[in-house]
Amino acid sequence: MTILVTGASGQLGRLVVDDLLARGVAAADIVATARNTDSLADLAALGVMVRRADYTDPASLRVALEGVDSLLLVSSSEIGQRAVQHANVVDAAVAARVSLIAYTSIANAPTSTLSLAAEHLETEKAIEASGLPSVILRNGWYLENYTGQLPTYLEYGVAGAAGDGQVSAATRADFAAAAAAVLSTEGHEGKAFDLGGAPFTLSDLAAEVSRQSGKTVTYTNLPEADYAALLVGAGLPEVYAEMYADSDRGIARGDLLVEGNDLEDVAAYVAAYAGVPGAKPPKAPGVGPGAQVYANNGCGSCHTFAAAESAGQLGPNLDDVIPAMSQAEIKESIIDPNAQKAKGYENQVMPDRFDSIPPDQLNQLIEFLTKYAAGSKSGS
Repeated sequence: MTILVTGASGQLGRLVVDDLLARGVAAADIVATARNTDSLADLAALGVMVRRADYTDPASLRVALEGVDSLLLVSSSEIGQRAVQHANVVDAAVAARVSLIAYTSIANAPTSTLSLAAEHLETEKAIEASGLPSVILRNGWYLENYTGQLPTYLEYGVAGAAGDGQVSAATRADFAAAAAAVLSTEGHEGKAFDLGGAPFTLSDLAAEVSRQSGKTVTYTNLPEADYAALLVGAGLPEVYAEMYADSDRGIARGDLLVEGNDLEDVAAYVAAYAGVPGAKPPKAPGVGPGAQVYANNGCGSCHTFAAAESAGQLGPNLDDVIPAMSQAEIKESIIDPNAQKAKGYENQVMPDRFDSIPPDQLNQLIEFLTKYAAGSKSGS
């Protein structure tokens, strides 16, 4: 099966290719595209097929999609041009008779009032009208939209127009992992996934930056127009300032709130990405050092486990499966995921990169899982 990832020179597309490779997909089965293939030279050196594809050049898209089975359409960055550009890709996919098209949309696209959502929804409708088997990945807000501003937060505080609204932000790496899972496993056709991390307000964000840095950081809520003017004054082009201000307005009304799908806890990301002197590792939910191992390795991104307060749904519910497993079976399922495959799950749903967990941490993780799994005889 050949998988094509568009925009592979961009931040999200590149992470998807990396994740596919990490999941064991052969480099020769991956096609990475970009407007300028020179930017993909390192992937070509790994054996990944590299092809030119320009969303504004239908001929290049038709050539790029030749022989492709599954396609990930990573949304264009050209706001206002996306619908037309995406339609070009969908038309080429129809001509190539791809067996699956996955698209990176936006959270709550059918009901969202965000200015960004209109082009995403139009693309979703174009994909539906194409008749191609499809999967819609409705990604929430990038956490990097906030972590990239940490120096500003530390100097001036957090400003916005989101009020007390919650945003389900997650890292690009999380969204890339979800896309790679969909592309490399079966049974997702016809589904739309709303993806997002643990919800937080901008006041929560300010409080967490304060906690991690040791410096008092507060959130100032502004009217939408005033926030846009503030961003323009800081040097942001007006079109982007208005977009971010509009997005905050949408956050205030819940447009970027994704319920029931915690990819990670915001505190973990602030600690991991802040680069703040003196930042401390996040305190994991649960009890004991095994809970920290669970959090540090992102287990909650894919699994539900009550003791860790995680609700991931890509993999099996650990509260259901752990009580029936021995410690040896649990260990084998972590270091060799396909050896202990849960019923109803395909091979390679879980990456095989956790065999590098140090033995003492692996034992702590197993102890945590067996002791606190719901229904476990050793739990209390």
